[in-house]
Amino acid sequence: MTAPASSVPSSGHVAGLPPLVLWSALLVIGSAWGFSQFFSKIAMSGTIEPLGAAAWQAMVGAGVALAALRITGRRLPLTRRHIAFYAVCGLLGTAFPATLSYEAIRHLSVGIASMIIATVPMLTVLLALPMGLERPEAKRLAGVGLGFLAILLLIGPEASLPGWGLAVWMILPLCAAFAYAGENVIIAGYQPSGIGPLETGCGLLLAATLMLLPPALALGVVPVPGSAGWRAEGSRRSI
Repeated sequence: MTAPASSVPSSGHVAGLPPLVLWSALLVIGSAWGFSQFFSKIAMSGTIEPLGAAAWQAMVGAGVALAALRITGRRLPLTRRHIAFYAVCGLLGTAFPATLSYEAIRHLSVGIASMIIATVPMLTVLLALPMGLERPEAKRLAGVGLGFLAILLLIGPEASLPGWGLAVWMILPLCAAFAYAGENVIIAGYQPSGIGPLETGCGLLLAATLMLLPPALALGVVPVPGSAGWRAEGSRRSI
């Protein structure tokens, strides 16, 4: 997620933490983000449906965030503005992109899907420019252009795809990347005052759960722990 330049302290410390801790946290978060596509491929290689997996992702994330709020003694603001903010971010940051990503990973390799999702920072810059959240510097725009060119060279049919038939599935992770970028811009430009990353994450995950769980339950695609399907999937993986 991005933030306005003015909100980033100029010193080497954030919230009293030394740079080594911050870089270590960045490494852990980046590694977790990178492994997410690998585990998504494993989940989608069985009987779990994309909508059900996305619903579980939102529910588990919301549960963890709620526990963190409780432990830290924070409260989740629920004014109309806050609820609208959570809903938009929940749609753009979890409900929509997670479902698309799970469906896409069924058809694409982990490497290709990961490289397309990696366009999120570049797309964020492009979306932030017309909103005045980023300065239209020539070097920055050139970097974005070169980044897109590199990704196109890496995922082209002659490089990674066995043929243009799979190219259509690249649209799904690209739409997911646009959604994530849109979430970044919304948070950077419209986050209500008085809340931080924890409240924002909790609110958007709760909103995403409310968006995903009802249709997933209606379609019967929510994997239930302990059910026959869940056990069969676990047995298949152990083999």
